[in-house]
Amino acid sequence: MNKRTRGNRPIEAFQFNQRDNSPLAPRAIKPIEDNIERTPEYLSFMKSLEDFHKSHGTTLQREPVLGSKKLDLYKIYRMVIANGGCEKICAEKAWKKICEPFNFPQTCTNSAYVMKNVYIRFLEAYELENHWGKPVPYGGLPHRPGPPTPQPQELSSATPQGNITPPRRVNSQDNMKSLQSMRTIQSLQSVKDPGTPVVQSYTSYDQHSIIIDQIIDNDEIEEDGSLLGGGNSNRILLALKSQLPNEIDWAFEVLIELSEDESITFYMDKIPGLIDNLLTFVAPFYKDMRKLTELANVNIKEMGKDFDYIESTIKEYFSSLARIEQLKRIMQIFLMFRNLSFLEYNAEMMATYKPLRRFLIEGLNLPEITRFSELRYHCLETVENMCKFIVLKSGREELLLTLPKMIYSNDSALIIRSIRALTLLASNENNVEFMREIDSDMVERLVQFLLIDDDEELIIAVLDWFYHYSTYEESACKLAQTAPGNFIRLLINFLRHGASDEKFLQNQKLPEKRPFQIHGEFENFSEPHRTIEWLKKYYEESQSDGVLQTDIWYAYRDQFTNSSVPMMPAADVIKNVNVAFPDSSAIMTTTADGASKYMIQGIKRRRFPEELPGTVPTYQCRWTDCENDAFQIDTDLYNHVLNDHINKEQEINYNCHWMDCKRFPYGSPDRLVVIAHVKTHFPVEPEIESEGKRRKVKTTKSSVNKYGKNNGIINHRIYVSSDMNGDALGIPLTASLILRNLSVSRKNLHYFAAYEQELTEMLANCVGLSKHLAETLSNLRSV
Repeated sequence: MNKRTRGNRPIEAFQFNQRDNSPLAPRAIKPIEDNIERTPEYLSFMKSLEDFHKSHGTTLQREPVLGSKKLDLYKIYRMVIANGGCEKICAEKAWKKICEPFNFPQTCTNSAYVMKNVYIRFLEAYELENHWGKPVPYGGLPHRPGPPTPQPQELSSATPQGNITPPRRVNSQDNMKSLQSMRTIQSLQSVKDPGTPVVQSYTSYDQHSIIIDQIIDNDEIEEDGSLLGGGNSNRILLALKSQLPNEIDWAFEVLIELSEDESITFYMDKIPGLIDNLLTFVAPFYKDMRKLTELANVNIKEMGKDFDYIESTIKEYFSSLARIEQLKRIMQIFLMFRNLSFLEYNAEMMATYKPLRRFLIEGLNLPEITRFSELRYHCLETVENMCKFIVLKSGREELLLTLPKMIYSNDSALIIRSIRALTLLASNENNVEFMREIDSDMVERLVQFLLIDDDEELIIAVLDWFYHYSTYEESACKLAQTAPGNFIRLLINFLRHGASDEKFLQNQKLPEKRPFQIHGEFENFSEPHRTIEWLKKYYEESQSDGVLQTDIWYAYRDQFTNSSVPMMPAADVIKNVNVAFPDSSAIMTTTADGASKYMIQGIKRRRFPEELPGTVPTYQCRWTDCENDAFQIDTDLYNHVLNDHINKEQEINYNCHWMDCKRFPYGSPDRLVVIAHVKTHFPVEPEIESEGKRRKVKTTKSSVNKYGKNNGIINHRIYVSSDMNGDALGIPLTASLILRNLSVSRKNLHYFAAYEQELTEMLANCVGLSKHLAETLSNLRSV
């Protein structure tokens, strides 16, 4: 182990005797070699590098030391650029190749890792801006991102919005935004030597100095008797037990580095007793905090003082430098626990270790003051990662009593993570019986969060919890009884979250000219060329005329409905009108019924010889093998389908045979679900027949039904965020799943009575949610 320095005097880095743990004699100090060739090119480069760091508010160490040699930053930069840049070398793990020309001594086993840190710290941003031409923000580059955190399997299947686990790095900008009251930890004790410059570690604590000779390379970690092995003779463990301040500082520096490096798989049980040894540094602090808060609470009750009294009492406690350093050390410990808990192996092991759980819970119960914000946040993130593996033994466990208190915090980050932790507990079926009892105040608080429009992350967390809690019928019943009266209303509103509507002509009159199928070799063209050719043959230029966009779409749909080539979306068809007719333009117009419509000005429909004068529109039933006459009114056609093809008195198993529809291959016993699906085939376009050949129009008495406006015929579509299969994602999906869970219990059905018609319309209009809404309506109808 190399000698390290602190302050203005050398400090020996001890090795320990394997038999009695007594310190061995220190090694001699090696002189610093200076092999830098200070050529004009070198000086010019260093001047440019210094100016870059000054302009970006970052620091530069001109001549860092590695392996008792001063590093030539200019030489390193040229070698990295020649090998493809920093990103390529990191991806290929080729930093050893960069180290080869420097001939570092064999004892310097961590040279590749240190070289990487030196480059990232001082040269990566310079390379990005000066070589690749990409701007670098003031303050330098953010922390290099780690790999994506695995998602808990229990949540991913039910909540497609998914990732509820934070990124591994502690200084992510998202965390900082949500922790507005959080302040960064003050700089740790500096490590300086006037004769030997040292490199600042590129970690979340920019002021934390680490001697580069002690940083570890993942590829060169010694498994036996060294950093991540060796059992009771582990170097880190011996340093923590040594009671030597310098050895303890070194151990914490290494532990923080190991926990923050995603490339290192750090299993905590590789170092026996590590957790217990770390907690010994925390115990005295917790003991003092308990005494302070108990005393402050007594004074608040007896003397009538407010909560600020606790903060002032704690502030007085930290008036000494030694206690400030003690808090920094404790935050280091919980930062390390937080980082290591993202490895599932560690999280599972930590979840079963009760002393650690007690210390984490006590950290969550610290007073909510600025000084403890970051400490409480580290504790809560660690607990969240552990909750996936925690099996409750009773409903009065301290963790189950503590987490609900966190939702009353003023810090949105603590609220969101506490809700996620509760969700992970609820997702474990072994915990269901202990989480069944629910506090009405907690439910009311969660429902209040759903009213916050601009915090989607919070809404997702709350809905996830409601979904997992309502998975079991008894819990769903209690939730409906406990929730405020507007709960069902809020969930139905979330079905439309982020949705877009596509409206058809409402209460439309029959079009002046019926879409007409024309003959042409359109199947020889691929899209969009087929659409453009069809538009040129179907329409012609006319500056004084115009065509409604909906009429263009209906004509296109009628022409190519049975084509083997898939049709284009409506929006793309309209866009191609301007390609076919460059002088046309889209304008807003008001129709005869006062509705505002979009029209393409500058074109009109052509007249075709096949069209005979005096034609009248009719509506033809497209049900397979239907021989009924045509209808003059679309609602008559709808009622015909309802009464003749989906007759509840004649059918036992219902189906849809509209144009060979395959929606229900095995039929459905639920007539309501089939009716809701059949509505998706409406509105239909009228058929054109010559007046001389028109058959007698069948007239049926128009029956009034409760299936929405326009007698149940769809006049718009609702599109929510969906996957490649068209199934809904995110907030709308989770809301529909909660509604489905709540509808399972018959005790909850009266809560849905006022919304059944609205859910039916939503089922017909929104295809992405149809599956889950159909289940909900089926539950409501099964009574």
